[in-house]
Amino acid sequence: MRKVDKEELKRIQLEILDDIHAFCGSNGISYSISFGTLIGALRHGGYIPWDDDIDLMMERDDYERFIRTFRSDKCEVLELRKVDWCNELFVKVVRKGTMMKDTVYGRELWGINIDIFPMDMFPADAEHTVCDEIRRKRELLAAIAPYYKTFPRGRERTRWHLKYLAKRVLKPYFHSILHLKAGIDSLTSSYKGQETPLEGGMLGGYLFREVMEKEVFRGGFIDLVFEGRKYKAIAGYDRFLRHVYGDYMQPPPVEERVSVHYYDAYVLD
Repeated sequence: MRKVDKEELKRIQLEILDDIHAFCGSNGISYSISFGTLIGALRHGGYIPWDDDIDLMMERDDYERFIRTFRSDKCEVLELRKVDWCNELFVKVVRKGTMMKDTVYGRELWGINIDIFPMDMFPADAEHTVCDEIRRKRELLAAIAPYYKTFPRGRERTRWHLKYLAKRVLKPYFHSILHLKAGIDSLTSSYKGQETPLEGGMLGGYLFREVMEKEVFRGGFIDLVFEGRKYKAIAGYDRFLRHVYGDYMQPPPVEERVSVHYYDAYVLD
């Protein structure tokens, strides 16, 4: 097992992104770079200097078709909604033969990856109805899931079970984590195919701040340069980013320019 530095980590992430970009182009699947990746493309022409991940978003139909059909010699899809050891629900495309390790607890995570988030339709009163219910269910999931994100192996699996049992005693819920995840995912996609005024994601870190007028996502796609390569972005990127972040072209204070990801990356022998 060989530890990789930040530059090699980013090179592998870009190779994953190239795989996704090529597959989507060949199969009529639309995607957009998103969140910090989108800001990085616009403000820095690539990664935000203190960031080290890549985020994409897809409308729900494209998202589900991508999950069903994506094929790659080097990468594979990890559906976090179908695993019981973390509280995340979105999709990661993971590079085979790699691993990340949590630098706080030393736990092994999934491999080097890119996150993909679904964009769903929501009604006008979503903030106080379906989105509020999704938020409450996600809070419950965070309360009972043993870890924020981890991949338990060996003796760690025993600790996983003990922590899980303790949380379930303190926070009663009479179904499994997978049942709760399925319910959240079903709620987020419950308006699929309907003519509703709002669209956005409820599975990322910003909750209802990611939900806005559907026209933001319906204006087509443009090419943006990220690390010297062109990738797809929604044409309404400015309205999207201002809704989520405010003045996204203004960098944060110097003391806040730090990575929020605490892991080391490895290539397996």
